[in-house]
Amino acid sequence: MKKSFLLAAFAGILLAGCTSDEQTEVATSRTDNPIVFNSPIVNAQTRAVAGEQPVNGKYSTSEKFRVYAVQHIGNFQGWNADGTQLYLNNLEVSYSASIEGTTNGGWAPSDPVYWPKTENAMLTFAAYSPSEASEFSPIYNESGLSLTDFTPKSNVEEQYDLMYSSRSYDRTASTNELTGTGHTTNSYDGVDILFHHALSSINFKAKTAANYSNTEIKIQKITINNAYTKADFNENITNEGVATFASNPSWSNFRTPTNYVVYHGKTSALSTTATELLGKPALLIPQKMDGTDASSAQEIKVTVNYTIKVGDGTAVDQTGVVSFVDGNNGDYFTDGTNKIKAWEMGKRYTYTISIGLNNIIYFSPEVEYWDDINAEGDINI
Repeated sequence: MKKSFLLAAFAGILLAGCTSDEQTEVATSRTDNPIVFNSPIVNAQTRAVAGEQPVNGKYSTSEKFRVYAVQHIGNFQGWNADGTQLYLNNLEVSYSASIEGTTNGGWAPSDPVYWPKTENAMLTFAAYSPSEASEFSPIYNESGLSLTDFTPKSNVEEQYDLMYSSRSYDRTASTNELTGTGHTTNSYDGVDILFHHALSSINFKAKTAANYSNTEIKIQKITINNAYTKADFNENITNEGVATFASNPSWSNFRTPTNYVVYHGKTSALSTTATELLGKPALLIPQKMDGTDASSAQEIKVTVNYTIKVGDGTAVDQTGVVSFVDGNNGDYFTDGTNKIKAWEMGKRYTYTISIGLNNIIYFSPEVEYWDDINAEGDINI
């Protein structure tokens, strides 16, 4: 685990990720108060790391994230503009229960970094999670965070929840200022960070269409076909006035469609009660169902491999392929009201597979704002 981080006060020592002389000079003019980060809020429920589900949107203490900070005098006017100085550059932080200057711990770098000593100096912070997303060439500037060639892991169990933070403006100390879910009861010390999901979460459940006596139906594998696996992320922050900024995150440059095996293994015999299949939902790039985000359109489909066994007979292999565009009724699934034409950022789509004995598979999708979305509608195969 990371402990607290030290902005180098001697010549020749630089912070990890810091390359400019300006940042080194800032580091030498320091107070005795280290910079630490409070328990980040995750905007809507999600797991930050495989196998964990935060309570009330709290960030997992086992996860690491990376931060940026810009120094300025007076209220924030623009990132690294009007004489502002870059203070932290893509610096990794992790949780420690024991951090210099704190009572209950928080997130900090391995060596303490201190608040600037410059009179009237303020810092404005931004972050992304998890730390390993740094492999996708992150850049942070006036327009916010951008990542190039982001690619979810091919193994769903290894995928992570890519998140970007709101900016924490005009901070002068490691005190809790942000209020909201997850912070009303926490006891961590430090600058508050509010994370937002950049990906879509896809989940599956399965059941039988009716109560079939002496019949056993099992799911063998579920594959999402033709999903784009590489794209660029841009937060697209715009200045709407003095110290007023809006974030309009988007994905672009979609490419490299592939098939994601999101479930592989034999379920127990299905019943009329929907059973969740995935140990961890697939975390994929938000994209349109018809593939028109890229120059070569390919409909996203799902392939379901399953078996049907009657009595003591031999289990018979079955395969169903369903388009997320056509569904069973020649149209998109819906969330109960609107057609689901695209997977959107920060939403979890749950598709319930209902299998009958007449080679028909029904999908009843749900949509949540992980935010869960229950997509509705039948799919005939």
